Amino acid sequence: MDVYTFDDSLVVPPGVTVRKASEIIPRKDVVLHQSGSWALFTDIFRYEGLKRNLGVWMDLDVLLLRDVKGMGDHIYGWQDANVINGAILKLPAESECLGRLRSLSRARVVVDPSWSFKEKAIQRAKGLFGLQVPVGKLRWGTVGPYALTHYVKACHLIHHCQPADVFYPVPFTDATSFFSADAAAIEGQFTSSTRAVHLWNDMIKEAKRRPPPRGSFIAKMCERFDVEPVTEAVR
Repeated sequence: MDVYTFDDSLVVPPGVTVRKASEIIPRKDVVLHQSGSWALFTDIFRYEGLKRNLGVWMDLDVLLLRDVKGMGDHIYGWQDANVINGAILKLPAESECLGRLRSLSRARVVVDPSWSFKEKAIQRAKGLFGLQVPVGKLRWGTVGPYALTHYVKACHLIHHCQPADVFYPVPFTDATSFFSADAAAIEGQFTSSTRAVHLWNDMIKEAKRRPPPRGSFIAKMCERFDVEPVTEAVR
């Protein structure tokens, strides 16, 4: 497994290789969401990595329970009934879908593909004068899950999409339950098809400020994978 970072001093577990993120996108080109989140940049970054055939993208808040090898060249899944998430993502380097995602994410004037004709026209018109709404101020997930959902549908690739129980058995609305003292309740949402669990990092920042309670899913996974729990300050 490779971890891409701008931090040359990052310490990683055995078996993990640190790669320079700047080899994919220069640090000067980093763009953050107005909330301060790096999620927007990682959406852009993963498309560039996929274009280079670097493998399967996985967010760092994904807990992999089973390998994803053998799942094909299209790997992504529903997070709920309406949205396809890209926390685990693979697309062929030359696919139309990836091409559209890259074009959107690299555009000087980003136009949300789900907007109405009027909304698109206004954004493009403002863009002529440099007055467009910048990508960092567009709705969360504009070039991420929402764009992925739109283009997977537009490119007729829905049949490759995995059901929610494969990668996202626990919805983001229940993310804090990972820290409740009942691991069985979490694991009861898994099925024989479950390969990973998305831990929804942005939803558990407060919970991570304290050690995981004994009996919680997080505590159980730390024990299973021999991880010493540490608290993390909210940034």
